[in-house]
Amino acid sequence: MEPDNRLTADDKLVLKTMEADILRAQIQVQQTQAAAKDAISRLDQFAKDLLEKYERDPKEWTLSLEKLEFVARQK
Repeated sequence: MEPDNRLTADDKLVLKTMEADILRAQIQVQQTQAAAKDAISRLDQFAKDLLEKYERDPKEWTLSLEKLEFVARQK
């Protein structure tokens, strides 16, 4: 006699619940990545705007987020 390969209803429910949890977590990761990408883009644009506003050549200067000031690029 072969073993019964069918799962109980409770086991099926647990598996489907876990699968749904994984899918929700994946969606949250994607949303967080999209938000981070947007924030980085806005920061980059603001830094470029500041370089222009303060008439700094981006080839020679960068904006330090640590110091909150312009610093000369290393040559």
